Amino acid sequence: MEFTREGLIGLVRALLKRRGYNISSQEFSSVAYDIIASDEENIFIIKVLYNVDTLKQDVANELKLLSKIIRAKPLIIGVRCGLGLLEDYILYNRYDVPVMSFKTFLNYIARDELPIGFAAPGGFYVKIESRRLREARERSGVSIGELAKAANVSRRSIQLYEEGKTAVSIDVLIRIENYLNVSLIERINPFEKLPEPEGVFSEPNNEIEKDVQEIFRNAGYRIYFTKKTNFDALSSLMEDVFFIGFTRMRDETLIKARMIEEIAELTEKYGLLLTDREGMEKYLPVINIKELKNKDIDTMKSIILEKKFRNF
Repeated sequence: MEFTREGLIGLVRALLKRRGYNISSQEFSSVAYDIIASDEENIFIIKVLYNVDTLKQDVANELKLLSKIIRAKPLIIGVRCGLGLLEDYILYNRYDVPVMSFKTFLNYIARDELPIGFAAPGGFYVKIESRRLREARERSGVSIGELAKAANVSRRSIQLYEEGKTAVSIDVLIRIENYLNVSLIERINPFEKLPEPEGVFSEPNNEIEKDVQEIFRNAGYRIYFTKKTNFDALSSLMEDVFFIGFTRMRDETLIKARMIEEIAELTEKYGLLLTDREGMEKYLPVINIKELKNKDIDTMKSIILEKKFRNF
């Protein structure tokens, strides 16, 4: 059964809710992600695509950046790629972001079942339990040459499998397992190693962004300006993370404040909405950038928390 993108988003949201996750509001999705979901142990940042090959590198980079900074698990859930429907139980990747079908994700979330293989040029491959392979071969009295002949591979390939230095195609694995009468698949953790963001991220392009960059850099923080999210910048130092938005229009301020507050609460980080317009901070959940200039980070946090509790 094929899904539309909108239908798939609905299925993913419903699944996460059933599993006890807190999830972001659907109207607050962005180009970089459709769903942010969190529970006591995990944060997922999920992009849903009908065709996963339509993922753009700049979108993937911001997804990876956000995931790295807040220690979340980035994921693409899709229906098909250029070669056809995504296979269930198989892990794909695009720009080093894990990609899987809805059924594969369902098994991961609901049953703690990891994918059994991964897609790579040439087909589908699996990781093999190298120590178990060697022990099974030796226990059966089978030589490397005999097993290589039965699996239709070289002796060197069998040696590499036993050393855990290479993956094996599914058809070769089946021949080895049948010959030794043993299960050898090592399931794959999609999030064993979080992907690193690549490339140069946006620089400030107006005075308020330049002021914010100076404030946070002077406090020892790194700051990244984003274009594919519904906030405008991320700033981090160790465990401290700020989701930062900029506003000059009264009409957009409440909506943007709610978006930033929601993502901050889901991820247990700080949300910060800034303006350089005089007077807005008297009536709206926004901080004038002048309030943060020449302040140490503890004072900045106190100002942010006071504004949060006064306005929400």
